[in-house]
Amino acid sequence: MKPQALVLALLASIAVTATGCGTLMGDRRAAVNLTSNPPGAEVYVDGVRMGVTPLDVSVTTRGSHAIELRHAGRTARCTIAGSVSGMWIAFDILFGLVPLAVDAATGGWHGLDYDGCHARFPAQVAARTP
Repeated sequence: MKPQALVLALLASIAVTATGCGTLMGDRRAAVNLTSNPPGAEVYVDGVRMGVTPLDVSVTTRGSHAIELRHAGRTARCTIAGSVSGMWIAFDILFGLVPLAVDAATGGWHGLDYDGCHARFPAQVAARTP
């Protein structure tokens, strides 16, 4: 084998084994589908207006996110939280301590506990006067 090919093969094997499975294959962001009935509710993610329903937003998989859907003076809230995937941890343990340390440091193990939020805003009935 030529020296250049040997060096290239060595670098490729180091790159694969020096990173964790979650870091290589996992996403640091995930799409969250936000819907409402009726559609057209204003969407706020972590206090920032993102648009109106139906809407897909991209959020980080680390930490939690407060989602508010507002329509006709009413507000529905849900929380989407990042969680650790045991699958990535199991793969990292199989491949050694370096991948385990890399994924722990980079957050490669994280995913979301839910991938959507739906709010229902029933029509308001006018109050009757006696």
